[in-house]
Amino acid sequence: MTKLPHPAQSSASILKKHYLLKPLVSQAARHHALQTALQQQLPAAAREFCFLASWQNQHITILVTQAMWATRLRFLQTHLLADLQKVPEFAGVLGLKFKIIPKTQKHQPKRQAPTLSEGAAKVIQANAQIIQNEDLRAALERLASRAQKP
Repeated sequence: MTKLPHPAQSSASILKKHYLLKPLVSQAARHHALQTALQQQLPAAAREFCFLASWQNQHITILVTQAMWATRLRFLQTHLLADLQKVPEFAGVLGLKFKIIPKTQKHQPKRQAPTLSEGAAKVIQANAQIIQNEDLRAALERLASRAQKP
């Protein structure tokens, strides 16, 4: 007796039904709703630089990607806190914390071209003369021609 495969289900139905994933999905939805509510209370220019990090012990931690905006928001902290407390989602908030998390840029180190001394070039040229393979000989001669001249 062979088992038939389970019918295909959409990922949304699996996420909503699975007992381990259901709390995670609801927590993510709540976090998204809080992020949206926070974005509405922030100054328009600061919205793209601020993200809700956590809400613990009645304090909200906001990640800011630019130090300038973190400083401005610290000056506006009392007004921002009062505005947030008017929103039902943030009614229990007592304080705000701002953490600066700069966007990382991948640093590409400058690649230095390998150098070839004149003595090494002479050795490569001598080896190229005794090679029978034409392609290899041409490649070695091109390599030897790139040597640093004094």
